[in-house]
Amino acid sequence: MTMQSLLLPNGFTPESEGWEVMFGSGMLSPNLAAVPEIDPNSFGSAFTLVLGALGLLERRARAKAA
Repeated sequence: MTMQSLLLPNGFTPESEGWEVMFGSGMLSPNLAAVPEIDPNSFGSAFTLVLGALGLLERRARAKAA
């Protein structure tokens, strides 16, 4: 029988909390260490939202000036 995963009471893995778990037998935790990944698409959508908000502010300012 092998261990599939190790979860804390809050549902997180020890590795996601920054801990490395080693058992008395020398076996490391069966959980895969989380590798942070940056999604490039998230920057594009955030940039688009900022540009859209600036465009709306510019239109509002031009409407008040006219």
